[in-house]
Amino acid sequence: MSLGKKQLFTVCLMAAFSITMAQRQYKPSSVLSNGIFYKIGISAPGIYKLDIPFLNGLGLNTSNIPSSAIRLFGNGGTMLGEANNASWTDDLTENAIQVVDGNDGV
Repeated sequence: MSLGKKQLFTVCLMAAFSITMAQRQYKPSSVLSNGIFYKIGISAPGIYKLDIPFLNGLGLNTSNIPSSAIRLFGNGGTMLGEANNASWTDDLTENAIQVVDGNDGV
């Protein structure tokens, strides 16, 4: 095989390999595609209490939000990895929360 054909074959092989490596498995839809979401920023790591007066102070109408519908999403606020092969999540991750509601269904 001539040198030109070897180089062309090598380039084609590298291109095909890089395309398959670049393909990742993505979620079919984002958690943000359905529902109503509110973005709340935090200034420092820790445990936060989000109660009815706090949410009302933000202008939210909490009278029609059942406590069972409250969920918290986030990815920890860290930067993406610098390396291309670093693992990352393509959507928001649901975080664990504790809801105390007094058993009134609201």
